[in-house]
Amino acid sequence: MSGKTPFEPLDWSNPTPGHLKLLFISGAGFFADAYDLFAISIALVFLKQVWSLTASEISLISSAALFGAVIGPFIFGRIGDIFGRKYIYGVEAALLTPAP
Repeated sequence: MSGKTPFEPLDWSNPTPGHLKLLFISGAGFFADAYDLFAISIALVFLKQVWSLTASEISLISSAALFGAVIGPFIFGRIGDIFGRKYIYGVEAALLTPAP
């Protein structure tokens, strides 16, 4: 076995501005996803007190957040294939932005 892999040129290449741009864009997507999952846990503490939620209602809300985190990329990925990733990324960012 020679030990060469198809990705070996990437291992030895120098970072370019394109690599850095891709790093920041993918990092922003990860941040948005992680922020959603973090924010729901904080919001549930207050919602439980204000709305007197039961344990099953809290579980359903938490499950909905996780379900959205799992299914959302498949849905937006397919729509992104149709309309273009850049456009859908903008739409998704607009959806995640809170209203004033």
